[in-house]
Amino acid sequence: MDDVATCRICGSAARPLRRGTARYLRCRRCDALTRDISAEGYAALDVSYDPDPLLAQRSRQELRSLLRVDDKRAVLQRATPRAGRKPRRFIDIGCGQGGYLCAAQELGYEVVGVEPSPGHSEVAREVFGFAVETGYFTPGMFAKGSFDLAMLSHVIEHIYDPDAFLAGALELLAPGGTLVVVTPNAASTVALASGPWWTMLKPVDHVSMLAPRTVRHLASLTGHTVRVRTSEFPSEPATATLAAARDAVKATLRRDAAHGSASAEAVTPGADLRRRTRQRALRAALALAAAPVHLANVALGRQATLVFEVTRR
Repeated sequence: MDDVATCRICGSAARPLRRGTARYLRCRRCDALTRDISAEGYAALDVSYDPDPLLAQRSRQELRSLLRVDDKRAVLQRATPRAGRKPRRFIDIGCGQGGYLCAAQELGYEVVGVEPSPGHSEVAREVFGFAVETGYFTPGMFAKGSFDLAMLSHVIEHIYDPDAFLAGALELLAPGGTLVVVTPNAASTVALASGPWWTMLKPVDHVSMLAPRTVRHLASLTGHTVRVRTSEFPSEPATATLAAARDAVKATLRRDAAHGSASAEAVTPGADLRRRTRQRALRAALALAAAPVHLANVALGRQATLVFEVTRR
């Protein structure tokens, strides 16, 4: 039986759930979903996110399209009017191949990036010509108050102590500057319905999954102006739920095979046809259900992605 657990972010009681050998904790108070791992265990994780080497051979326009720069411009434009002064400077912490850097530059910002992956940062430098520091962001890397707009896109879920990390990022902002954080929503309909098979739990270093209520419990944001919203593509409820179901089935089949209990149905031609028929029916049902689920998610703030903007006072 699992022992009583507490949320790493707010300290409240949390409900354990398991995915393979990893244990996660769902907070009953702030809705955060955190991996139950020590700081030492987190530091020992060996994770690589190097890109396809062929990306560096693509043209700027091709890569711009692949990185969905127009979508990223829309995200930044919501925060840009609040960013205020000129000359405007933008920093993307965990900039990847430079999608948000490209979007910010097109909006008139002077841009700087930080990226731990040598492969990703090389693409950003070679294809786009951006100034990108290769390495992990640390406080003191840049002068305090030197940026008007900062971005953390799909970064905070990789951070063991998100509160401390956010405090360091906010120090980079000039008064009136804005930090935009984009991360998977741990309280989304898909996350709640998928349980341990939520696709966002597949990366082993997704250790801090936040939710709208979690934002209220982050001490680093106290005294600043915070705006919280959620977003998703209309088809996301269907595709993400299907992916979670697929992973759950695969895990069950692997477990059955390991214990020598795979059913005869799993290997017969007739069973294979039935399986594929069920999959097609499931896809069709999910596609049909996606539209009303998406609309409900919009109304309830349960969309797949959490976005919060913090304007420094």
